[in-house]
Amino acid sequence: MQTLFENLLSLKTMAEQAPSLTKRRLQYWLTLNLDGFRDRYAVKIGGKMYLDRDAVNAWLSAHGPEDKRAPEGRMRRGRLPRGPRFELVRN
Repeated sequence: MQTLFENLLSLKTMAEQAPSLTKRRLQYWLTLNLDGFRDRYAVKIGGKMYLDRDAVNAWLSAHGPEDKRAPEGRMRRGRLPRGPRFELVRN
């Protein structure tokens, strides 16, 4: 996929346009370089990192939500999944 300059966004701009992403999360993904994220989707120009918007959208679609529940009859090891927090109500 060819990178077009119109598609390049700074980390700050991408975080502003996508409310589910933060600048810090994007920086973490670049540092982690999971599945070649930095090598495939980032361009460094003058010391500033830019991401290809269309390529990042395709990467996010490929790494979308998965069903992380354990198979029936087995307990899931590790930490509890993050989610909304509820208050206990006593009757």
